Amino acid sequence: MNLRGYSDQEMIVLLQNNDEVAIWLIFDNYWESLFLVAFNIVKDRFIAEDIVQETIIAVWDKRTDLTLRHSLKAYLFASVRYAAYKEWKRIIARKLESLDDIEVADHHSVFESLAYYDLKAQINKVVDGLPDRCKEVYLLSREDQLSHKEIAERMNISVKTVENQLTKALRILRLSINKAPFIAFFSIFIK
Repeated sequence: MNLRGYSDQEMIVLLQNNDEVAIWLIFDNYWESLFLVAFNIVKDRFIAEDIVQETIIAVWDKRTDLTLRHSLKAYLFASVRYAAYKEWKRIIARKLESLDDIEVADHHSVFESLAYYDLKAQINKVVDGLPDRCKEVYLLSREDQLSHKEIAERMNISVKTVENQLTKALRILRLSINKAPFIAFFSIFIK
């Protein structure tokens, strides 16, 4: 079977029809690119592979409720980036915890810890300044890991409103963080 040449829309239809071919199509068409995205963030082959595998499995698990704002490709890449950054934060946190056990921290770890705490403080400050509804949607999505549908049900609003509020929050965060001078400085040291 030729697994290339299917459009995102055709793959979505296969997913929604519970056709297992869809999972293989997604795997064949996107695995390598998704792996590279994850690997460039976490810098660990096995973790990157796990992130991609879990993302593809999550798409299969959510297949009947999957509503995509843009394309399947965009959804997959956004999901992998989000999972990779989340894992990267865990990796940094574990490294920081291990600093307590080491008498002298190496140069690289010091910069990682400073960058991590500065970035975390910046994000928290921006999130605290978000409008109430926007902030609530963002926190339910990012901290409680709720789906758009679950957030909509909990807040008694539409899924579209959830998507709009989350887009607004992410745009504000992105703009605020891009303006932060420490990100450019510390990104030199964090590779």
